[in-house]
Amino acid sequence: MKRPTLKALAEQSGCSRRTLFRVLRGDPCVKPATREALVRLLNIHGYMVENRTATEKIVIDVSVDNLYAERLADKVLERLKLENYRTVKTTSCSHPAKLRKELEDADAVIFSGDNGDWFRIARDINPAIYRVGLFCPDSREAELNIAADNLGGTRDAADFLCRKFGRIAVFLNTLQTDSAERAAIFYGHAAAYYPQVRCDLIRYQDERELPRLYAEHKLDYDAYFYQNGAPWVILAPLLKRDKAKTYCLMFNNPAYITHIRELEESPKLDAYIDFDVDRLQDFAAFFLRNRPLLREQPRLLTLLPTKLIENKKKTNGGLTQKKSSPQPDRTETKANKKA
Repeated sequence: MKRPTLKALAEQSGCSRRTLFRVLRGDPCVKPATREALVRLLNIHGYMVENRTATEKIVIDVSVDNLYAERLADKVLERLKLENYRTVKTTSCSHPAKLRKELEDADAVIFSGDNGDWFRIARDINPAIYRVGLFCPDSREAELNIAADNLGGTRDAADFLCRKFGRIAVFLNTLQTDSAERAAIFYGHAAAYYPQVRCDLIRYQDERELPRLYAEHKLDYDAYFYQNGAPWVILAPLLKRDKAKTYCLMFNNPAYITHIRELEESPKLDAYIDFDVDRLQDFAAFFLRNRPLLREQPRLLTLLPTKLIENKKKTNGGLTQKKSSPQPDRTETKANKKA
């Protein structure tokens, strides 16, 4: 979509094009209120301007040692830099003292990862702070939690696998809320709409149980559904070793699972469920802008739509080449004509 011209935005905002140019250049002569309004207008229409006169301070904290949590924090940080905020990134999982210091004068804090204790600590340090959780559904202290749509994504996974396979194993960690919720949704959806499909729940509490469970059931299923990265990372090498044809689908994006950075080769995953990161950025920015109105509605939960992404087979270094039809030898053709 083509972004509007500065002339069109000037007419829309009631300001001159010269003022818009000054905002784009970061000219400090523009009044703060005018700058804030124009920065938001420009960013909405794709100009991506950073407001260097921001006053409100937002702390984005990576609460757990996890690549996925770090990725989410970086994406939100990238967007909030373009809003009217001063942003600070911290990592409480490794440097908690820095987070405590930054919380003292912060207007809001965003925790990426599931660590409920920090929500309480943040309120003790700064009672007026607005607390947001990214994928922290178990925390009852946060004013706002942003999470993935478990229901829609898991139903998509169930529809996809049940239409292709007749024997499906669903891994369920009984100690994890998300795992239990997604497994129940998958199993219930499969039982209701695909009674001809065999769908079994494989329960476990410790990851060390997984190789034994695999050995007991490796010939029983055509497809596996994982709710998180732990069973996939453990079982994928076994599937590869046995040259198994089992189809593997996981709820999370495999590229950002913690254990992957410790592996030389990422195990193969056929498909996964993920959400639109741009939507996450929009949600975070929207709720932070409107938090004065939302304080009357504590403990909000907003869900990000999810979608299924299938990894297609690639060849020749990731490029699939079309087979070209053989071309006639033009030299030979000319020689034949002369003859």
